Amino acid sequence: MRRESIGKGRIGRIAAAGLLLWLGGCGLFSSPRPDPWAPRRLRPLATFRIERGGRFLGRLRKLEIPDPVRPRVVWLVENQWGQWVGWIDSTGRAFALKPFEKEPVQVYTGKLEDCLKVLMELPSPPSLEKEEMPGNKEER
Repeated sequence: MRRESIGKGRIGRIAAAGLLLWLGGCGLFSSPRPDPWAPRRLRPLATFRIERGGRFLGRLRKLEIPDPVRPRVVWLVENQWGQWVGWIDSTGRAFALKPFEKEPVQVYTGKLEDCLKVLMELPSPPSLEKEEMPGNKEER
């Protein structure tokens, strides 16, 4: 019975291809994944004036947290002096910044307007008026 030889050159190419596939699967040649806990620069998307009965109460800022997989939106709530009151995440959870607390406290879950009412400690939801953001003027 005659046996065919594969040849040294062919074995080397097969071994090299197998090694490259194995190394690629291990992530040696893939780009490194970003650290999910690394700080990221927030991108402002919109700003709204928070008003009730014609009185200015603060601002609501819509911010985007860049993420390669799925960008996230968060709403930052400020009082009339520009101090952070808390924020509302994309799932409708409101977090308040309380004095002498180390961590933010989740105070409500619901619609954006209701979250604002709770964070600003108002008897009814406030009205929002969109502000023009600097640098976002439409070109004509």
